[in-house]
Amino acid sequence: MVKDVPPSSLGNIQPNHWLPEYTTELINVLNVLALLVDLEPAQKLLLEKICSGPLITEEELRVAGALELLPKKKKAPKKQPGPKLFEDEEETVEE
Repeated sequence: MVKDVPPSSLGNIQPNHWLPEYTTELINVLNVLALLVDLEPAQKLLLEKICSGPLITEEELRVAGALELLPKKKKAPKKQPGPKLFEDEEETVEE
């Protein structure tokens, strides 16, 4: 069972009505979605072309250097604890 959690204080800074800029943003999002829907037939054709095209073999990838592993990153040295900034501050060691 979920306990009732009081709403966040962030709710106090939200407007209590629909702002005009919300309408502008909503129209922009809908336009982008419409453009993406318009692209769907071209995307479908491209995917079909890619899927029906020739495959690249593992050997071709190896010769091209695409299967080479990148060198591992070196770990940064551990940070040493710094001086206390405030008198009542406890020293902490970062891991």
